[in-house]
Amino acid sequence: APAQPAAGGDPWAGSSAVSIANKPVKALIDDLEKNGFSGAVRFERGGDSVEFYFEGGQAIGARSACERHDLGAMLAQAGRLTPQKHEGYRAVMAEGGVNPVVALRRAGLADRAELARALSWHGATILAEVTRWTDGTARIGAGIPVPPGVAKVRIKAETRGVKADWRATIADASTKSRSAMSAPRRFSPVEAARNEKGLFLAFEGARLLQPTDARLVQG
Repeated sequence: APAQPAAGGDPWAGSSAVSIANKPVKALIDDLEKNGFSGAVRFERGGDSVEFYFEGGQAIGARSACERHDLGAMLAQAGRLTPQKHEGYRAVMAEGGVNPVVALRRAGLADRAELARALSWHGATILAEVTRWTDGTARIGAGIPVPPGVAKVRIKAETRGVKADWRATIADASTKSRSAMSAPRRFSPVEAARNEKGLFLAFEGARLLQPTDARLVQG
């Protein structure tokens, strides 16, 4: 088991490293959940660095050093933040030294329940991306607490809510166009349809691809 962090020192000093090539992220997360892990896991690949914080096996916080994981940008791209609020968010962040959650509140996302849902979606979406990594390193630090500035919010490791919305989108598309869904045409090379919740149906040929965000679909 990973050593507990020394008081006052580097919290990652006693951490253990696992190769993602040898231990897939999904399998690692499953083990942490089953074992009731409390602490932090830092996933690193190339210049990417993403941290998740756990209590009793439940992911409760996320922090990423990746520019593509900017909180406001991701929410805006998914249709979860209006253009006006996104501009407000960017203006606040431009002041420097402002926590992204504080910037969201100052930009007008003040409802606590709505903010919690947004943060949970943000963390789950990043985790869903990381679970697709096939290389890199996972550094496990038992007992590392959620640091100041990282909001504590329940993050579902398998993004079940996203999958439920995905199924609802397919059902809605089927209702509107049963004949097309029963004999789907071939899309070439990749096309996507966006629903009102910011989710996408992405196709390659006649094969339905997994849900992803706007940037990945466009890429």
